[in-house]
Amino acid sequence: MNFASGFHGLATEVSEGLWYSAIAGTLLASAVWFLLRLFPRRNSRTSFAIWFSTLLATALLPLMRLVSNSNDGAGGHALVTVSTAWAWYVFLAWAGVASIGLLRVALATIQLRRIRADAVAVELKTLDADLRALMEDFQRCRKVSVLVSQRLEVPTAIGFYKPAIILPA
Repeated sequence: MNFASGFHGLATEVSEGLWYSAIAGTLLASAVWFLLRLFPRRNSRTSFAIWFSTLLATALLPLMRLVSNSNDGAGGHALVTVSTAWAWYVFLAWAGVASIGLLRVALATIQLRRIRADAVAVELKTLDADLRALMEDFQRCRKVSVLVSQRLEVPTAIGFYKPAIILPA
Protein backbone atom coordinates (compact mmCIF):
# COMPACT_ATOMS: atom_id res chain seq x y z
CA MET A 1 0.00 0.00 0.00
CA ASN A 2 1.55 3.31 -1.05
CA PHE A 3 1.14 6.68 0.66
CA ALA A 4 -1.52 8.03 -1.72
CA SER A 5 -3.87 5.06 -1.35
CA GLY A 6 -3.38 5.08 2.43
CA PHE A 7 -4.22 8.76 2.56
CA HIS A 8 -7.27 8.19 0.35
CA GLY A 9 -8.47 5.59 2.85
CA LEU A 10 -7.84 7.94 5.75
CA ALA A 11 -9.65 10.80 4.02
CA THR A 12 -12.61 8.54 3.27
CA GLU A 13 -12.77 7.26 6.86
CA VAL A 14 -12.50 10.77 8.32
CA SER A 15 -15.16 12.13 5.96
CA GLU A 16 -17.57 9.31 6.75
CA GLY A 17 -16.83 9.78 10.45
CA LEU A 18 -17.56 13.50 10.20
CA TRP A 19 -20.92 12.88 8.54
CA TYR A 20 -21.78 10.21 11.09
CA SER A 21 -20.74 12.48 13.98
CA ALA A 22 -22.68 15.44 12.60
CA ILE A 23 -25.86 13.42 12.32
CA ALA A 24 -25.48 11.52 15.59
CA GLY A 25 -24.28 14.65 17.44
CA THR A 26 -27.27 16.63 16.24
CA LEU A 27 -29.62 13.86 17.37
CA LEU A 28 -27.86 13.63 20.75
CA ALA A 29 -27.97 17.40 21.31
CA SER A 30 -31.63 17.48 20.30
CA ALA A 31 -32.46 14.68 22.75
CA VAL A 32 -30.59 16.45 25.57
CA TRP A 33 -32.33 19.75 24.77
CA PHE A 34 -35.72 18.00 24.82
CA LEU A 35 -34.98 16.26 28.14
CA LEU A 36 -33.81 19.53 29.70
CA ARG A 37 -37.07 21.15 28.62
CA LEU A 38 -38.99 18.38 30.42
CA PHE A 39 -37.09 19.05 33.67
CA PRO A 40 -36.55 22.84 33.70
CA ARG A 41 -35.52 23.32 37.35
CA ARG A 42 -31.74 23.15 37.52
CA ASN A 43 -28.87 25.43 38.46
CA SER A 44 -26.24 26.75 36.06
CA ARG A 45 -23.61 24.24 37.26
CA THR A 46 -25.89 21.31 36.38
CA SER A 47 -26.74 22.79 32.98
CA PHE A 48 -23.06 23.34 32.25
CA ALA A 49 -22.17 19.77 33.27
CA ILE A 50 -24.93 18.29 31.11
CA TRP A 51 -24.08 20.35 28.02
CA PHE A 52 -20.34 19.87 28.45
CA SER A 53 -20.86 16.10 28.73
CA THR A 54 -22.96 16.23 25.57
CA LEU A 55 -20.17 18.12 23.80
CA LEU A 56 -17.59 15.55 24.92
CA ALA A 57 -19.82 12.68 23.82
CA THR A 58 -20.27 14.32 20.41
CA ALA A 59 -16.50 14.78 20.10
CA LEU A 60 -15.95 11.11 20.97
CA LEU A 61 -18.51 9.80 18.47
CA PRO A 62 -15.93 9.16 15.72
CA LEU A 63 -13.83 7.08 18.13
CA MET A 64 -16.86 5.09 19.23
CA ARG A 65 -17.66 4.47 15.57
CA LEU A 66 -14.14 3.17 14.90
CA VAL A 67 -14.24 0.91 17.98
CA SER A 68 -17.64 -0.52 17.03
CA ASN A 69 -16.45 -1.17 13.45
CA SER A 70 -13.31 -2.96 14.65
CA ASN A 71 -15.35 -5.16 17.02
CA ASP A 72 -17.78 -6.21 14.27
CA GLY A 73 -15.18 -8.34 12.54
CA ALA A 74 -17.15 -8.21 9.30
CA GLY A 75 -16.38 -4.53 8.85
CA GLY A 76 -20.04 -3.57 8.54
CA HIS A 77 -21.48 -1.12 6.08
CA ALA A 78 -21.26 2.61 6.57
CA LEU A 79 -24.47 4.56 6.93
CA VAL A 80 -22.97 7.22 4.69
CA THR A 81 -20.44 6.52 1.96
CA VAL A 82 -18.39 9.23 0.35
CA SER A 83 -16.55 9.05 -2.96
CA THR A 84 -12.78 9.46 -2.80
CA ALA A 85 -12.86 12.83 -4.56
CA TRP A 86 -15.47 14.22 -2.14
CA ALA A 87 -13.65 12.63 0.77
CA TRP A 88 -10.58 14.68 -0.12
CA TYR A 89 -12.59 17.90 -0.24
CA VAL A 90 -14.39 17.18 3.03
CA PHE A 91 -11.15 16.13 4.72
CA LEU A 92 -9.25 19.24 3.56
CA ALA A 93 -12.15 21.53 4.55
CA TRP A 94 -12.32 19.87 7.98
CA ALA A 95 -8.55 20.12 8.42
CA GLY A 96 -8.63 23.81 7.45
CA VAL A 97 -11.52 24.70 9.75
CA ALA A 98 -10.01 22.68 12.62
CA SER A 99 -6.64 24.40 12.15
CA ILE A 100 -8.25 27.83 12.16
CA GLY A 101 -10.21 26.90 15.29
CA LEU A 102 -7.07 25.71 17.08
CA LEU A 103 -5.24 28.89 16.06
CA ARG A 104 -8.09 31.01 17.45
CA VAL A 105 -7.99 29.11 20.76
CA ALA A 106 -4.22 29.56 20.99
CA LEU A 107 -4.44 33.30 20.27
CA ALA A 108 -7.29 33.74 22.78
CA THR A 109 -5.27 31.91 25.42
CA ILE A 110 -2.30 34.21 24.82
CA GLN A 111 -4.59 37.24 24.99
CA LEU A 112 -6.12 36.06 28.29
CA ARG A 113 -2.66 35.51 29.77
CA ARG A 114 -1.65 39.05 28.79
CA ILE A 115 -4.83 40.54 30.26
CA ARG A 116 -4.30 38.65 33.51
CA ALA A 117 -0.62 39.64 33.68
CA ASP A 118 -1.49 43.34 33.19
CA ALA A 119 -4.39 43.31 35.68
CA VAL A 120 -3.95 44.75 39.17
CA ALA A 121 -5.22 42.97 42.28
CA VAL A 122 -8.05 44.64 44.20
CA GLU A 123 -7.36 45.10 47.88
CA LEU A 124 -10.31 43.74 49.83
CA LYS A 125 -9.74 46.43 52.47
CA THR A 126 -10.77 49.11 49.97
CA LEU A 127 -14.17 47.53 49.29
CA ASP A 128 -17.49 48.33 50.94
CA ALA A 129 -18.02 46.34 54.16
CA ASP A 130 -20.89 44.27 52.75
CA LEU A 131 -18.99 43.47 49.57
CA ARG A 132 -15.84 42.66 51.54
CA ALA A 133 -17.81 40.26 53.78
CA LEU A 134 -19.31 38.59 50.71
CA MET A 135 -15.88 38.20 49.10
CA GLU A 136 -14.30 36.84 52.29
CA ASP A 137 -17.15 34.36 52.68
CA PHE A 138 -16.74 33.23 49.08
CA GLN A 139 -12.96 32.92 49.46
CA ARG A 140 -13.51 30.18 52.05
CA CYS A 141 -15.05 27.91 49.40
CA ARG A 142 -12.56 28.62 46.63
CA LYS A 143 -9.68 31.06 46.27
CA VAL A 144 -10.58 33.53 43.53
CA SER A 145 -8.52 36.58 42.65
CA VAL A 146 -10.32 39.86 42.05
CA LEU A 147 -8.42 42.02 39.57
CA VAL A 148 -8.89 45.28 37.69
CA SER A 149 -7.80 45.79 34.08
CA GLN A 150 -7.65 48.77 31.76
CA ARG A 151 -8.06 46.44 28.77
CA LEU A 152 -11.59 45.21 29.53
CA GLU A 153 -14.97 46.88 29.18
CA VAL A 154 -17.08 44.23 30.97
CA PRO A 155 -16.45 42.03 34.01
CA THR A 156 -14.88 38.74 33.01
CA ALA A 157 -14.34 35.43 34.80
CA ILE A 158 -11.28 33.46 33.68
CA GLY A 159 -9.26 30.43 34.73
CA PHE A 160 -9.93 26.88 35.81
CA TYR A 161 -7.01 26.21 38.16
CA LYS A 162 -6.37 29.80 39.26
CA PRO A 163 -9.76 31.48 38.76
CA ALA A 164 -10.04 35.23 38.66
CA ILE A 165 -12.71 37.86 38.24
CA ILE A 166 -11.37 40.77 36.23
CA LEU A 167 -13.28 44.03 36.50
CA PRO A 168 -12.95 46.93 34.07
CA ALA A 169 -11.17 49.97 35.48
